[in-house]
Amino acid sequence: MTLPTALSAISSSAAELEYEVIVIDGGSSDGSLDIARDFGCVVIPGDYKLMAARRLGVELSSAPAVVLLDADQILREGSLAEAAKALQDGVDMVALGERVWQPKTAFQRWSDADKELIEMNVAAQN
Repeated sequence: MTLPTALSAISSSAAELEYEVIVIDGGSSDGSLDIARDFGCVVIPGDYKLMAARRLGVELSSAPAVVLLDADQILREGSLAEAAKALQDGVDMVALGERVWQPKTAFQRWSDADKELIEMNVAAQN
């Protein structure tokens, strides 16, 4: 289960930012809601499908900016703080890249290697 890792990463990626974490349940039965509550998240139980859950999360948020994450997406340290700075500097939208967390299958390893090459190419252009 990656939820505890994902939730822990939020605080290290946000640095000094104020933030709220809203967890919209998709009908989990693995203790995810208890884990989210233990991390101080606002938890909305239910059997929401992906897009309905995301829409509800955005509607419930009181923040000026929203980040949509899944339980298996682990933020890099400082990434939310960097994104917030970009928004404060006037960009309209920030897209965070993603990598596969602990790739196991051949497809996951291939996908992760492809994303690593993209990151290297973008870094080289900056």
